[in-house]
Amino acid sequence: MFNRKIHRHATHIPQRGTHADIAQPAQAAAVVGAQLPQTQTPAAVAYLDVQETLHLANDRNYDLSSFRHTWQEPEFTRLIQQLSQKTAATETATLERRCLQMLGDLFHTAEPAGASVSSPALAVQLAGLAMLWNWRRHHRTSGQPITRPNIIWGRTPSPAWSHFARIFEIEPRSSESADNRFMLDVDSALSRIDANTIGVVGVLGNDVTGNYDSLAELNAGLTHIDNTTGHNVPIHVDAAGGFVAPFLTPEMPWDFRLPRVQSIQVSGGQYGMVQPAAEWVLWRDPATLPAGLCDTNHDDNAASAPEHVVAQYYSFLRLGRDGYTRIMQDLQDVSQIVAQGLAATNRFEVLSDNHSLPLVCAKLRDGSRFSVLDVSQELHERGWRVPASRVGSGQLEILRIVPGEGFDRSRAEMLVQDIRRVLKVLDIRPPRRTRQEIEQSLLHDVSETLHDLRGIHTRIPLTTPARVS
Repeated sequence: MFNRKIHRHATHIPQRGTHADIAQPAQAAAVVGAQLPQTQTPAAVAYLDVQETLHLANDRNYDLSSFRHTWQEPEFTRLIQQLSQKTAATETATLERRCLQMLGDLFHTAEPAGASVSSPALAVQLAGLAMLWNWRRHHRTSGQPITRPNIIWGRTPSPAWSHFARIFEIEPRSSESADNRFMLDVDSALSRIDANTIGVVGVLGNDVTGNYDSLAELNAGLTHIDNTTGHNVPIHVDAAGGFVAPFLTPEMPWDFRLPRVQSIQVSGGQYGMVQPAAEWVLWRDPATLPAGLCDTNHDDNAASAPEHVVAQYYSFLRLGRDGYTRIMQDLQDVSQIVAQGLAATNRFEVLSDNHSLPLVCAKLRDGSRFSVLDVSQELHERGWRVPASRVGSGQLEILRIVPGEGFDRSRAEMLVQDIRRVLKVLDIRPPRRTRQEIEQSLLHDVSETLHDLRGIHTRIPLTTPARVS
């Protein structure tokens, strides 16, 4: 798949952070490397070590573009194979209710209402409609008009929210911070609230730096506005970190512990440790969920597939709080290794922090002779997939690294070493020309070509062709 074989360190822990590692930590920690192991190594661990050292497996552990769970245990595979139409139609509803109850316990509500759906867009539609319908009901009850609703967010959590606002003719009001953290500007958001605001969308882990919006501060501001003006505005949390924050920062209130949080959207495919992923949307209690709204989930096209629900329930049972905590802590640890390695080069400014999603977002310091696009391309030649992109209205160029569950300490150190090598290569390479320089060069070439053509035209005599009789 890659152009060059990656040279690995002599010692590494295979598949650290996977289900096998959680099940048998002592055995999985046995490192097969330069020294003969003192004890026996399980066949599965030895197989993984040889397979990855010889580069026989796919390169999912070197794809750092996004976090997507890509592996399942054989026991789960057998469960999916045993699913029948009867089982899918009758029994998975029980597992779905159990998953919702477990999520409610994780997000601190005793009686959650919610559903699993097949896509993030459907979860957005349900959450948005709940806010809209509740706002309309409140206005009808108090005799107020139900025209010109608006909704507030910081950095757009998902394109589905823009689509929702356009379809239902809701005015979107963006209040993104002016710095490079891409978070909700709480003061700006609070200043834009009025009687027609149906809700505020907060983000627990944005898609650039991974930072969390200040949801506790937002909750306090909305409470103050309600007490002074009577505008009762709820919060919906787009929780990319819904499976991260409860285990790494359990003391931080962001969920239903905040009275203004009405609904939470979370994906099993984003740190939920399931491959066929379900999207989950939860409300604080049945009273906050308008009657009949989730009946649309009974549509076969909207409901999450049975194997998605089974996968989430299996992972909850298999890992438990201890398993999720260990995996997330491992991801956070290797992210810090990479972040510290980038900062130590004195060439990068790290924009992410150690209290949000386990990822690394960085930009080159001002005055660099090359761009993060050049760094990304060179890393790709060395086997890494580290995306670079331009984000925000200022087109900030960033490098984003999202470790997966198989990305261990040795790979993190290897990535930092390769980045250092890439910087040395780019330092001696002639700088890439800017677009303006390329355009000027092309215009000069075209001008020279036209000048040459005019000279040829003046040197060739024009003769009238003889008439054929």
